[in-house]
Amino acid sequence: VTVCPNPSAASQLAAQRSLRAMALSSVRFLAVIAVTTIVPRATRPTNSNEAAAAMAPSAIRLVVLAAVMLVGLVEAGPVHFSVENCQGMHETMKKLGGPVPPSEFVAGCNEVCAKVKGLKEYWQSGEMASYACNEGKKYGCTWEGTPPVTLADIGC
Repeated sequence: VTVCPNPSAASQLAAQRSLRAMALSSVRFLAVIAVTTIVPRATRPTNSNEAAAAMAPSAIRLVVLAAVMLVGLVEAGPVHFSVENCQGMHETMKKLGGPVPPSEFVAGCNEVCAKVKGLKEYWQSGEMASYACNEGKKYGCTWEGTPPVTLADIGC
């Protein structure tokens, strides 16, 4: 059984990601509804002044919609490498039984865990093997497989 050094931190991180994603989806949905229903549609203009005034609501809609999309792009950025983020990613991998969704992928975690597994397989026992197991536990290492391969499966 893999023991996560701080399971509550990994769980909290996963919960925060879910809440942030739900909040962003809600904000985008409400903004789109507001833009399409609250801002009145322009009526057919009869002169050039009315034509300019009729364009204003369309411009407002376009600006608000662009702002909503930009917020989504900024918030959906990559998850940065850290022990806690690696723990969360590998916890998700174990829970799903396979690869994690792109939004939860953390660059660098698989590389760290590949080194852990390589060290453990090479040394098999002793001080270096113990070091590899401790580092693997710190990062919550899990490897792709059916079912996912855990530290216990490699002899830690």
